[in-house]
Amino acid sequence: MSRLSASACSQLPISNPLAGPQRRTAHEVFGHLHCLFGGGDYTSSSALKTQLCNLRCGTHVVEYVTQWRAGVAQLNHSGYPFTLRESLEAFVDHLPDMDHKPTKDLVYQSLNRSDLELPSFESILECVITTDTHIYCNRPYAA
Repeated sequence: MSRLSASACSQLPISNPLAGPQRRTAHEVFGHLHCLFGGGDYTSSSALKTQLCNLRCGTHVVEYVTQWRAGVAQLNHSGYPFTLRESLEAFVDHLPDMDHKPTKDLVYQSLNRSDLELPSFESILECVITTDTHIYCNRPYAA
């Protein structure tokens, strides 16, 4: 703790004064600081958001969903401001219209509602994967 700045030290919760002085592990200190300040830096998180928003789905739906799932989790973990509303809209913008129109319509309609009424990001990802699986399973085989 001696290497932390005074402002960072002051943000850590105080230990129980009745139990006497307690040592904290580096892992505990890091956990508290990570909760307060987030992880990763702003520049790399901003670049990741730009990369996600520029992704195009094409025929590789599972890869698209996987990249979005990992990217949004990383942005949330770092504390970068990427709202659910922004992520939903950016995600469905580049889905193929023909196969995923109902999902896109659901998301676009929900964007007119309050934040509490938005579908979860994970539920939209699952809907897209389910639709893609259904399309793949019903595709006629080439003879």
